[in-house]
Amino acid sequence: MTVGTTTSAAAAADQLVHVCTHGLRWDVTPTVRWAADAMTIIRSSDERLDWARVVQCSRAWRVTVATSTALSWLRGALEAPVPEWVLADLKAGPRLPFERAINTVSTRPPTPLGFAVMSFDRYRRFARLAPAETRPRSFPAYLRNAWELESSGQMLLHGGRKLAGRTR
Repeated sequence: MTVGTTTSAAAAADQLVHVCTHGLRWDVTPTVRWAADAMTIIRSSDERLDWARVVQCSRAWRVTVATSTALSWLRGALEAPVPEWVLADLKAGPRLPFERAINTVSTRPPTPLGFAVMSFDRYRRFARLAPAETRPRSFPAYLRNAWELESSGQMLLHGGRKLAGRTR
C-alpha cells in the first residue's frame, strides 16, 4: 500500500458483532483471542461505541443469541463496560428458532446434523446478501459451487462423505 491510499474499515460496532459471533464457534483448540479483540474494540472506542448499532446489526444478521452470549461473558468475566440495556435488548429478541439452532451447532463439536445445518445457514445468508447476479439458484447449486464440483453426482458423493465425517 502506498502512502495516501484511501481504505475502508467496518464500524467498531460491526467489528464487535463479527468478533463475538465468530469467536464463540467451537474449535479443536479453543481460542480466547476473540475476547482480547472484543475488549480492544470496546476500550479503544470508549464512549463512542454505538451500542444501538451492535443491537441493530445483531438483529439484522440474525446473531442475537451469539452476540448476547459473548457480551454477557465479556461483562461477567472481564468486566467489559457493556450496558445492561444492550444485553436486555439482545435477549428480548427476536430470536428465531433457526438462529438458536445455528448457535447451538456452531458452539459444539461437529456432527453430521450440525454440518448440514451450518451448510444450509451459509447458503441462506449468501442467498440473502449476495448481489443478484451471484446468488445460487438453489441449495444444491450453492453446495456444488462451494465444494467446487462439476456434477450433481459428485455433489451427492462428496456430501455423503462429509456427513459421514470422512472429509472436511
